[in-house]
Amino acid sequence: MLHTDPATTAEQPVDYVIGDQYDDTATLSLPEVAKLLDRDLLDVQGDDLIARGAEFDVTADESGPQGVVRVAVSGLAIPSAPTGTESDVIDDTIRSVFELASHYNRVERLRPDRCRFLIAVEVMSDSGAVIGGFIGTMRYYD
Repeated sequence: MLHTDPATTAEQPVDYVIGDQYDDTATLSLPEVAKLLDRDLLDVQGDDLIARGAEFDVTADESGPQGVVRVAVSGLAIPSAPTGTESDVIDDTIRSVFELASHYNRVERLRPDRCRFLIAVEVMSDSGAVIGGFIGTMRYYD
């Protein structure tokens, strides 16, 4: 899914972790990336890899010093059967969103603040309260 790309600056080599869709989308704006992520989430949900009842609100926030792709997840149907727990469904959903967003990101390994964007995922209850979430830059495997 991801690979590292060493680049050299005048001071020292810089090592980046680059999502596999970054090169194809590097010139896109953050709102355009958010639209791609929204489509990816629906595609993966259509393949039954994300809970069917989940609804996603994907937005780009460029108001601060670092761009943020925000994903609010609502409508999770928590299974009552012993095949999963509320925590499993929430964790699996957050992980799926985070991994899909990582495809479009680029992060300097030693300076994660130098990323294309932060990913902020919040899972909402039926009453609108946040019941789980995660904020970070990228998930990768060496």
